[in-house]
Amino acid sequence: MIEPTDAMLLEIPHGPLKVSGFSSLLRSLQAAIRDTVGAPLLDDYNQLDGPFLVTAIATSSHGGTTLKLWFADRDSRPLPETTHTAFTRFFRETETTMQRGDQRTFWGTPAAAVVAGDDSSRMTRFIANLRTFGTATLSYRNIAFELRNGAVRLTRS
Repeated sequence: MIEPTDAMLLEIPHGPLKVSGFSSLLRSLQAAIRDTVGAPLLDDYNQLDGPFLVTAIATSSHGGTTLKLWFADRDSRPLPETTHTAFTRFFRETETTMQRGDQRTFWGTPAAAVVAGDDSSRMTRFIANLRTFGTATLSYRNIAFELRNGAVRLTRS
């Protein structure tokens, strides 16, 4: 498989990881991306011949587990334009959702973690799944969301 130079990175604490939690994170991430890509990318995404969301998993320099995600065609060739369009839209929606859901108490701590219910959006479910890891970093190009002890910090470089 050819790895691209342009990909989204998701860093979570190093294992051992519960399979159910890790699986739920991946499923909710894929569903949230699918919900945010919009037409005409969604039409392509729903085709049997792709594009496909793929990942490479490695140990990060910080001792965590890093997932490198990008879109590829059926022959595993990276699709940089599709990757850029999808992740730009995904990060815009992630930022909007996190800003809506991160109210703080008088003492500055999160009032309540985003909780996913049956009526929650797929993005809300993804964020709730991500929060179960306690610490995580989600980045694409010049933007990153850092989750530490329930609080989210957005950074741009």
